[in-house]
Amino acid sequence: MLELEDISKFKRVFCREFLMDKNEFENYIKNDFNDERFGLFLKRNNLNNKNLVFQEQKHTDHIKLIDKSFLKKRNIIPNNDALITMEKDLYLCAYTADCVPVTLFDPESESVGIIHSGWKGTLNLIVQKTAKMMYESLKINYPDLRCYLGSSIMNCCYEVSRAKDSRIKDFVNQFGRSVIKKDKEKIQLNLHEAIKIQLKRLGILEKNIKISPNCTCCSKKHRFPSYYREGKEYSRSILSIIGIKK
Repeated sequence: MLELEDISKFKRVFCREFLMDKNEFENYIKNDFNDERFGLFLKRNNLNNKNLVFQEQKHTDHIKLIDKSFLKKRNIIPNNDALITMEKDLYLCAYTADCVPVTLFDPESESVGIIHSGWKGTLNLIVQKTAKMMYESLKINYPDLRCYLGSSIMNCCYEVSRAKDSRIKDFVNQFGRSVIKKDKEKIQLNLHEAIKIQLKRLGILEKNIKISPNCTCCSKKHRFPSYYREGKEYSRSILSIIGIKK
């Protein structure tokens, strides 16, 4: 379990990363969680799994403002990649295994957001759109917003030289050349930099944008799940959670 200290230092904010068997989400859809480690994690942190809200992530730029009216037997928002709320005791979740999990927190309104931002979502400005939705719907002020870009693949490993699409050109057109790095014949993409640019364009302060130092593909400190490294055989996901305690 990793505590996202830059956000969790605020009173009542719960913000964590948890390494979970990727099949657990499928179990949850069909029945319920049966992962003993996750059960202990919830118990240790006084969390009720009925107050967790998940997403059927599809690499979209779809965002949902939620409250406790969304809670039911299985709290899964279909075809969605970002959630925001100012409801207390409601915990927003995202699964990742190389994509960037982004958590947002406004200390004035005590509102939170979570985003699953892979290369498609990043290119479609899902993080910027989520922050704008918090501004418009929850009345936050951009300079107050705290942003944490969690553990994900970094440009040290994310080679896109052989991509059979226009992502390199599209990223440069959208964000400038600072988001790519050329190393001989290789071109590597920096999703964190692209997301940081999105946020700064809104007026979010650079000092309030924190980035995890952990690359999911090559980090030796933690054995993270990585689709890029393991392919379809990867067995775990990073579950990111954020919410405001009662």
